[in-house]
Formats: sequence, structure tokens, C-alpha cells
Amino acid sequence: MPDQQCAARRTDQRRGNAGLMNVALVRGASEFAELHRLLGVYELDLPESLRHGPVPESSQLATIYAAPSAAFLARVQDAAVGCVVCKPQDASTAVLARLYVEPHARKSGAGRALVNAVIDFARERGFERLVLDTHAELLPAAYRLYGSLGFVEYQPDCGVQDALCSTFMEFKLA
Repeated sequence: MPDQQCAARRTDQRRGNAGLMNVALVRGASEFAELHRLLGVYELDLPESLRHGPVPESSQLATIYAAPSAAFLARVQDAAVGCVVCKPQDASTAVLARLYVEPHARKSGAGRALVNAVIDFARERGFERLVLDTHAELLPAAYRLYGSLGFVEYQPDCGVQDALCSTFMEFKLA
């Protein structure tokens, strides 16, 4: 248990274009309120055909992303500028979702740091792979980011035929 507590306290600090940035697990009501705000902006920023629907309230997000799931915030100069979430799919696979960085903080390294935080989180918990879905044509920057970090396209073996999010990617953790 001490390793999990230690990992949960770790933050990733880097100097990006917008100043000192850190990425940390979301904890506490105020951070879940920030996550709620960012997820709302994320939904509006997505092409309409890719939207997920209403964002759950902050208190619901705290339940949804409680262990063994997680949510992360990227901060630049104490302001939350990005988020990402991770949930188990099964015993060997975790799912990365809802990666978002506000436009003014893009190209600061926040997206890369958020994805790396999820990779570390999933690896530390013994998952063998991390999967995500995106859309290579409608979300080209996200697709390029994932590819640059080592994610590769794959075909889901459960027969998923989702025309709205047609690009499935995975990252081997083990």
C-alpha cells in the first residue's frame, strides 16, 4: 500500500512554454470542480459528432474516478489547463479518455505530460496495455500526440464498429 500512496502523491513538473507545469491526481472537491469545468469545455470543443453528452456533476466525477480509476489535472502557474482520465477496462487493460488541454496551453507539453501520467499510473497498477479511441481525421493533433508516445492503431477484438470514433489505439505497458 505505501507504493500506491507514494505514487498518488507524485507530481510531474516541467517547464513548458507557458511556465512551470505540473500534473497530479485529482483529489478533493475543488479539484473535481476544476475537472468538471475542463470536461465541459472539452465537450464543447469536440466536433458535434464526437460529443459524449452532459458532463456529470463534480460529486459524481469523484465517484466515477475513485480508485481503481483516476483523473489528472495539468496546471500551469496554479491554473488548471488540462485533464485526462483513466479507468480499468478489465484486469489487464486500462482506458485513457477525455484528454483535453485548453487552447492557450497547447504546445506547452501539457498533453504529453497528462498522457505520460496515465501511462505511469496504469503501469504501476499492473495493467498490460492502455487503450483509447480517437478520430485520426477530426482530431489530428491528438492522434499525432498518441503516435509520438508509442500508441499504435489496433482493431478491437470485441467487434466494436464505432463510425464516430473510428481510430482505436493501444500502448503495451508490459
